[in-house]
Amino acid sequence: MLGSSRGVAAPVLIAALLIPAAPQTTAPQTPAFWWRTRFPPAAVSLPGPPPEVKLDRSRLLADLRCGSLDGARLEADASLFVWGWAYDPRNGVPAVAVLLLDHGRPAAPPVPVFRERPDVVVALGNRRLIASGWSLWLPARGPAAGGHDLQAFAVFADHRLGPLGGEVRLKGAGR
Repeated sequence: MLGSSRGVAAPVLIAALLIPAAPQTTAPQTPAFWWRTRFPPAAVSLPGPPPEVKLDRSRLLADLRCGSLDGARLEADASLFVWGWAYDPRNGVPAVAVLLLDHGRPAAPPVPVFRERPDVVVALGNRRLIASGWSLWLPARGPAAGGHDLQAFAVFADHRLGPLGGEVRLKGAGR
């Protein structure tokens, strides 16, 4: 019976019957702002919540380019997916967070920087920047969410801010 499908099926069936089913749980409610990618959620251990930051022009290091707001996609349901990378060029490490503005006003709390960006490592020749990526999904705000004028700033460990290259303008539905 070696190699017979009949000899293999019985142990597999018995094993399936002996393995307890996973307990059914209800998923927690999704927060208003959350990271979203095409990949399974990353297991991330952040040292703490991102700092509470407001755009204070006196804390802005305007002469530095600190990453990029790579792009944004307006979904059919008027939700918004935004992504990029950010680092502190003063010491060559990833930024702590990114502050995203829409029409000059914060679109969400600061977004932690932790996504892998091997392209940034290659482009800048700095292996410490592997976790310099960020992404953010914003739900639609009403039936006609309107257009978006996005700008982003890196948030550093010393709570200073640096501009990210790239601005994105998107037209909303019906505009």
